[in-house]
Amino acid sequence: MLTGLLFGQNSQGSKPPSIVPTMYVVEIIEAYIEDGDFKRSTFGVPLPINLVLWENGEVIWAVALGKKRGNFEFTDGNTAILSYHPESTYRVTIKDASIIADEGGMGGNWDKGLWPFNDLDKNRLHFEHGSWIEFGSHAIPNMKYRPNKLLKNG
Repeated sequence: MLTGLLFGQNSQGSKPPSIVPTMYVVEIIEAYIEDGDFKRSTFGVPLPINLVLWENGEVIWAVALGKKRGNFEFTDGNTAILSYHPESTYRVTIKDASIIADEGGMGGNWDKGLWPFNDLDKNRLHFEHGSWIEFGSHAIPNMKYRPNKLLKNG
């Protein structure tokens, strides 16, 4: 069960959606992780955090963000070329790797016609206790559209 909510998701005043399928490069740039948003092990060690992007209920991008807490930049390995389709729905989930799989975590949903990474305040997903993850998202208009590769769920 999700106990948090990502802020900055589909809301009134959203940027106009693209009406044509488009390829994007999406990059995780920087993050600030507050302990209150994610758990630690019984030994006090921060649990790893994972980000998953879903399209129409299927996983299309999964990134292990690591165990870091505080402010840090991502240097490599957190960039993907993804396709946006205006008839698809999108969901982002971010959670720690706790033993109880459905406990904790946060998520956001975007309706048809909305690309999650175009509708963020300062390009950031914000969390309940002050954490945030900053993304870069840039359309690649001259790249031929290709559907996203589906990854295994879980």
